[in-house]
Formats: sequence, C-alpha cells, structure tokens
Amino acid sequence: GGVGGGHGHGHSASASAADLKDAWDALLRRYLQALPQAREIAAGRGDARPTTVTTKATGSASPVQGLAPLRAILGGLREALAGPGGSTLRAHLAAEANGEAYVQVTSLLNGEYGGTGAGRSVVLDVLATLRSLLAGSEVAAAAFSRAVGYGTFAAALEAAWGDAPVSRPLLWRVLELAVDGDYVDVDPGDDTGRDDGVS
Repeated sequence: GGVGGGHGHGHSASASAADLKDAWDALLRRYLQALPQAREIAAGRGDARPTTVTTKATGSASPVQGLAPLRAILGGLREALAGPGGSTLRAHLAAEANGEAYVQVTSLLNGEYGGTGAGRSVVLDVLATLRSLLAGSEVAAAAFSRAVGYGTFAAALEAAWGDAPVSRPLLWRVLELAVDGDYVDVDPGDDTGRDDGVS
C-alpha cells in the first residue's frame, strides 16, 4: 500500500507539471494565433466590431482604436515573459523548431496601420516584444537568428519605419534590443558615462 501511494503521489506531481506545460502551450498558441487577426484589425481590415471603453480618468466612453487588440496581445506576451515563469517560457519558445513566435512578432513590421504614427507605435511595440522574447537567452537569440535572421529583421525594421528620421524612442528600443539592457538617457554634459545620481 505504501509503495503504491508514494508512486501515485509522484505521478500526480508529474501530471501537474505536464498540465502546466500544456496550459502554457495553449496560451502561447492563442496569443500567436491572435496576432494575424489583430494585425488585420489594426490595418482596418478583418472583423473589427465597434466597441467603446470607459476610462477611469474621465468616466466617458471612447471608441477603441484599431491598434488596441494588437497592442494588448503584445503587452500581454511581454508581461508573461517578465513574470516569474518568464525564463521557462522564453526557453520553451526558443525550443520550438519553427520559431513561430519570432516569425509572427517580426511579421508585424510588414503591416499597414493607417497613419505613420500608428505604424511607428507598432514598430516600438514589436521591438519591445522581441527584446522580451530574447532577453538574457543566447539560445533564444540563436533561435531568432535561425527563424528570422538579423538581416531580414533589419530590412523589415527599415521598411516599417520608412523615410522618417530616427526618433529617440526608436534608437532606445533598438539599443536595448542590441545590448539586452535598459538604455538610460544621461545628461550630455556628463562625461562620466554613468547615470547613478552622483554629481
């Protein structure tokens, strides 16, 4: 009786881990499957039913912009990657043979989002999301390189930004992605190269 009970308990813990992995897989699949539809809604195509949101600050209802679903999905993905299971999630995504997450997120750079301001906000969201996907993981960076390629990514980024001058937010996001760290804007007169509040 004691051996069978101990074995059953271990099996239960194993089943819980498998159930948790399956739940993460299902959630990730839903995020990734929702990205193309959200991209179509943001571009003014697709099934975009008019909705309103009541803001806390004003208490008034305002129409949800076409970018809201896309930005919510990317924000949710970044939030999951920043959470306690983020490194496990990142490793799981990097282990996918086809690199679907990297391809789906990068392909958002090819969207038509109406105005240049809207398109630029998507570019900044994509860069922040890619940074979250790759943060602190050489395995993830290598998987991104295989699935998308840095040359393809650079060309897509350049095409998405267009002829506009490089903005400070774009520079920060690209720099943060490149060095896998937060960019701190230091005072140009500060020749110490640090921003620690010490004069």
